[in-house]
Amino acid sequence: MKSIKIISLVVTFLILALQYSLSFGQQRAIDGFAFENTSPAWEQGKGPKVIIHRAVSPYVQRGSFEPFKVLITTDGLTLNYLDAAIDKDALSNASILVIPNAYTNDYRQYSTLEAPSVYSDAEIALIKNWVKEGGSLLVLADHSPFAGGTIMLADAFGFSYMTGHTLNKASLSNRVNVNIDFSRDNGLLADHPITNGSTGRKKISHYYAFGGQAIIAAKGATSILTTPNHFETMLGFSAKNDFYSAPRLPTGGQSQGAAMEYGKGRLVVMGETGGFTAQIIEGRKPFGFENPEADENKEFILATMRWLARY
Repeated sequence: MKSIKIISLVVTFLILALQYSLSFGQQRAIDGFAFENTSPAWEQGKGPKVIIHRAVSPYVQRGSFEPFKVLITTDGLTLNYLDAAIDKDALSNASILVIPNAYTNDYRQYSTLEAPSVYSDAEIALIKNWVKEGGSLLVLADHSPFAGGTIMLADAFGFSYMTGHTLNKASLSNRVNVNIDFSRDNGLLADHPITNGSTGRKKISHYYAFGGQAIIAAKGATSILTTPNHFETMLGFSAKNDFYSAPRLPTGGQSQGAAMEYGKGRLVVMGETGGFTAQIIEGRKPFGFENPEADENKEFILATMRWLARY
């Protein structure tokens, strides 16, 4: 009888240890995020309609973008998830289409530049025409493997992804430095209605990014976030595992966030997604807009959505 109790205790301990090991290090959205918006653009629930295309993003499906939803709805915007393929009916009911980290779970089967598009040619043409006729598009495409799914969509508007990982040239394999503080003081944050207070949010002095990829902005676009000269692109899936083997390309002077008018519409393309939400890895400090270093990211996001909505 005593031996049975001992075995039971051992099994319980092993189960708890396994649960702890599985939870420790997992990346997840911060629970209970709230934001006090003292000057919303629209009456609650009566602002422009936003749809997030959840069907093409496991990142969104696991809840990583919920804090973004909470934040923008405090400004009066209405938001719905789209869990089906993109079509005319879905777009006809929206003012802003948001596509965060579109990819599929099999992307590790492909090289970083050869991941298949999540959208067909017909769907890309549909989105492009919708923007041209007055819709607004926000694409967030992080480092590999998250960039692959919208490479072709971005290309249709004239943007090119570097994919891989944008990192400091001085990084070491055991200390990969990917964070960038885009500020007016260091010349990496451009003057634009999103940053200069024209939308009714406060003037932005800096935006903090938590890794990502570089992009080559389309002709006619404004690079709001310009990558520093001491950064480069490492063309690999894992910043640590591929640190010594992956090829590298110059990245200084490229972009990690750009905006442009397109026909009657507007679009913003971001090469990093973490700064647009709030997440945590167990045992570490928060990253995203709840990190103290990203204290103005929320204002940047609200101003971005207002600019896309033509507020």
